[in-house]
Amino acid sequence: MRILRWSLILLLTLIAVTGGTLLIGRAQPDQNPLRWLGFQICDDKPCFHGIVPSKTTWSAANSYALFSPVWTRPFNYQQTMTISQAGIYEARFEHDSQFVTEVIVRTDVFGFPTLGKFVDLYGDPCAVVISQEDSLTSTTIIWSEMQLGAVPASFNPNVQPFNRDRFIVSPDDHPWFIVFSEKRPDTCDVVPSFSDSAYLYHWQGFKNYEGTQADATG
Repeated sequence: MRILRWSLILLLTLIAVTGGTLLIGRAQPDQNPLRWLGFQICDDKPCFHGIVPSKTTWSAANSYALFSPVWTRPFNYQQTMTISQAGIYEARFEHDSQFVTEVIVRTDVFGFPTLGKFVDLYGDPCAVVISQEDSLTSTTIIWSEMQLGAVPASFNPNVQPFNRDRFIVSPDDHPWFIVFSEKRPDTCDVVPSFSDSAYLYHWQGFKNYEGTQADATG
């Protein structure tokens, strides 16, 4: 009788603990707003609405875009397709005869989740490129299969000069483009197509990179 009583108590305890865990999980869903906008991880790769360059076929991406409840009707032109979501972002999909090859997302800069949310979702990037053109400082954050361009948190288009805190990378920086592409070898060491005024740093977290060893990318 005592064994039965203790077995019943143990069973009720397990039920209570399991139920509490489920309630906590439902009460605390993933709060990163990027997930609500379709930024995801697919098979350990950054992806956008489940679309992975070099993995997702063009026909599958096109069908998804046509029936998406959040996107405007896609506009197709030659090897690209452009969609948008309520003025929050515009995305362009490039493709070859079979697969999506690249996804380029341009954002509504100040109404979009900040750089810190991307690092929370995708983990530490491998490199930072800081560049200055036309008095505007910008930062490119590089993961192996994704790049993100951002302007400083202090950026104000109505105030000149634009250049402020040139070497500071902050979680509050504003993304203005995100590019998803297939993995390139040695992405952290070889960063092509940047100007002579750009400098490459290995990721060291959010900090002031001034005085840190840099490799010119020009």
